[in-house]
Amino acid sequence: MVNLDAIRKQAYQDLVLICAEGKPRTLLWDHSSRVCDSALLISRLPEFARKDVDPNKLAIVALYHDAGWAVQYESGDIDINAVQGTVTTAIQCTLAATFMLEKLTKLASPEILEYAAECIRVLSDHDILQPCAQIVAEADHLDEFNVVTSCTKVFKQILSGRSVDAVIETWDNQNSYGFWTAKIKDSFRFESTRMIATSRLKVFEEFIEHMRAHHKNMDVRQLLNRSGQLTPVIGS
Repeated sequence: MVNLDAIRKQAYQDLVLICAEGKPRTLLWDHSSRVCDSALLISRLPEFARKDVDPNKLAIVALYHDAGWAVQYESGDIDINAVQGTVTTAIQCTLAATFMLEKLTKLASPEILEYAAECIRVLSDHDILQPCAQIVAEADHLDEFNVVTSCTKVFKQILSGRSVDAVIETWDNQNSYGFWTAKIKDSFRFESTRMIATSRLKVFEEFIEHMRAHHKNMDVRQLLNRSGQLTPVIGS
């Protein structure tokens, strides 16, 4: 018997990080919680409907798949702003699996935890065989195209010192050589999740265009242009 509510509460405690100022940082928890919910939904898609996927094992894998970042932060190996700053590595997957085994030892059977740990360890592999690991990998990749994740990355770049123009230019360059199209093709194993990622990418494209327009005050310029009052100004 697995108490998923208790496991979620434990994961919340483990993944909400406390920064130097003593304030909680929920980004890692928010991501893991979204991936968990997404994985449980993806498991009901046609590609997985006939596979015997235990929702308890699936939830544990999803909730702790990125816990390696928390381990490294708590041990002082990385700054809190570096959490999830790059692709999760095989070392971080191993750390996450060990961490999960320690934290959930009283909340699930050894059999369930060992299987979940095995799935977490292989998440950085290109060829994944375990159905639970496949689903979590799809959900994890899908969250990268979540507008919350995408916008957070944009604002992190701006807060780190990059100009808004530079951020938009990077997006334009990536689009021009098909970076995102190739990423969708390479990241997803199944057509249904690939379609969702493509749909989410369009939402982020709209966000970038709105950001570009607002950054250049295009709405104000259009209003002045319609009223015939637009004259050349510095920066136009």
